[in-house]
Amino acid sequence: FSSNDPLSILLSGEAAANAEQEKYRIFDYLVRIYVNLSKLRPIILFLDDLQWADELTLDFLAYLIRNSSGERLFYVATSREWELTNENNPVRSWLRQMSRYGFQEQIKLSPLTEAETAKVLESMFGYINISQAMLAKICQETKGNPFYIMEIVRLLQEEKAIQWTGEHWHCKDVGEIHLPTSVVDLVEAHLVKLAAQDLEVFTQAAILGDEFTFETLQAVTDFDEDKLLSIVEAGLREHILKEEPHSREDRYSFYHSTVRKVLYERTSRRRRKRLHQQIGNKL
Repeated sequence: FSSNDPLSILLSGEAAANAEQEKYRIFDYLVRIYVNLSKLRPIILFLDDLQWADELTLDFLAYLIRNSSGERLFYVATSREWELTNENNPVRSWLRQMSRYGFQEQIKLSPLTEAETAKVLESMFGYINISQAMLAKICQETKGNPFYIMEIVRLLQEEKAIQWTGEHWHCKDVGEIHLPTSVVDLVEAHLVKLAAQDLEVFTQAAILGDEFTFETLQAVTDFDEDKLLSIVEAGLREHILKEEPHSREDRYSFYHSTVRKVLYERTSRRRRKRLHQQIGNKL
């Protein structure tokens, strides 16, 4: 780039005097770059973790998409659904805006089934000898999340639960699947966004078990119905909890068993013991 081109001006800070006008000059400049490249060959622009995009990035993407219509440019973006539950996330309004223009199609990916999880393992190992019970346990632990599957399988390798026999890979049955640090860090990054009071309620729910009723949680927390309902609904929005639709009672479970496990294990042993006693006394 030359010292007079728009991008160099932006990087040097000289655009501050007329920021909005200069912003669109730079947008035009970048659009021309992408359009000219697309004339040489078709271009796919892949954007991972769109949920973390800031407003300036989203402004440019909208401008690029609108001004490259008919060109050989194709855009693919991925995001975690639960990261977009916060109304303050600018990506939510951006997606609504782009939907009005008719420029995008949203595809919600379903969790992997046991059969699909088995195919993931085949893609990693070729043939692997694994029992149906162990395959089901991996699916239960990960709820079909591909990232969780990959990370847990790698940890099973490190723990020698998956080994090469000399002829093929073998996965032995294990009593408990431990969570890799990468998965714990991802869950913790989600939990840190919650209000302290909500987090305390979800921790008590984790002590109750995989499933619990509203009445049981209310008995444990001593919250009135409206207050507890507000917290539970926040958990549903944030994909911490999910409703069990086929239950006659107001029954809930954790959206991912990994979330419950992280909440449970981040609590000290003495505190868990005390919570168990409190729950036992109230029930």
